[in-house]
Amino acid sequence: MWLIVSIVIATILRFALQFVGQKYVPVCNAAIIMILEPVFTTLAGVIVYLGDGQNVSVVS
Repeated sequence: MWLIVSIVIATILRFALQFVGQKYVPVCNAAIIMILEPVFTTLAGVIVYLGDGQNVSVVS
């Protein structure tokens, strides 16, 4: 249950911060940030994964 609650809170917080931030930046910059969001997420996931001491390889 706590996992679902934390996911919902994190999602709501992320969208709220995104909406507020988009008001203060030019449209072009906001579009570039939104396009690069999957890249930032992938990098954050790799950093967290490597922080756990896991070995990452492309070929299994």
